[in-house]
Order: sequence, then structure tokens, then C-alpha cells
Amino acid sequence: EKLRRHNGNATENSCHLRGTTFDVAYNKYGAISRPVRDDTLKWVLCEVLNDMRKQERCYIKYEKKQGCFHITVR
Repeated sequence: EKLRRHNGNATENSCHLRGTTFDVAYNKYGAISRPVRDDTLKWVLCEVLNDMRKQERCYIKYEKKQGCFHITVR
């Protein structure tokens, strides 16, 4: 309920409640062993998720305003 007040994408009947959907942020990364640009890490994440989508393992929605990928397991 609190999230719905601030996030226009949040709904009362969210698919996140069913345990098959989760979000992965693409704009915030923790420290790693060597410096890598965030856009490079985003590209690598996109490649991995696209491969999983092509294998029909999941559905993926790119949420530009939220800075994350919305992923539903198939």
C-alpha cells in the first residue's frame, strides 16, 4: 500500500505477490574487484536476460522510470 502511493507501476494485485516475479535493478551496482562502467554492466545484464528470454525461461519488462527489469519466471 505504501509503495502504491509513490510508484505508479505498483498495484494492489501485484504479480510479485505470487512468488514468480521479481525486479533486478540495472542502474545501481555494488563495488567489484576492478572498475567497470555502469553502462557496461547494464549491457552484460541485458545480454544474459535476453538469452534467458530467448530460451523461454522468463518474461522481461524494461522499466525505464524505475531503473529495473521486471522479470517473471515461465
